Amino acid sequence: MLVQHLDPKHHSILTEMLDRKTAMSVTEVSEGLTVKCNHFYVSPPNASMSISEDTLHLGPREESRGLHMPVVNFMRSLAEQKGNRAIGVIMSGSDGTLGMAEIQAHGGVTLRKTKRRPSITACREAWWWRAAWTTCFLPKESPGR
Repeated sequence: MLVQHLDPKHHSILTEMLDRKTAMSVTEVSEGLTVKCNHFYVSPPNASMSISEDTLHLGPREESRGLHMPVVNFMRSLAEQKGNRAIGVIMSGSDGTLGMAEIQAHGGVTLRKTKRRPSITACREAWWWRAAWTTCFLPKESPGR
């Protein structure tokens, strides 16, 4: 799943771009879509996405304190549904921090891309690091690169 931040009126070409770059099937999520192995799913604009029993659901765009946090919403549902089998990866931004903490609380694994490897001291001092990330990786270490 690729959950993205989009302006509600923005037309995204991400699905088409990814489709040209991977052998996997790439689909923009629609309500009630059943998740299949070796498929790549992209969230649509102006919606909140969740997962329940391997089925993706779309709801109206939710805002918390005036902020649209689609990654947190999806990660929470993923943690609740998959428990210790949930895996979350954040490629950029901080929207997913709370959702990643939910995944870890359910025993799942969380990864975050970083521009440089943080020092051990920085990791220990950063509350968000301890709370949300199992580990980090540099772009050149990206899985499947």
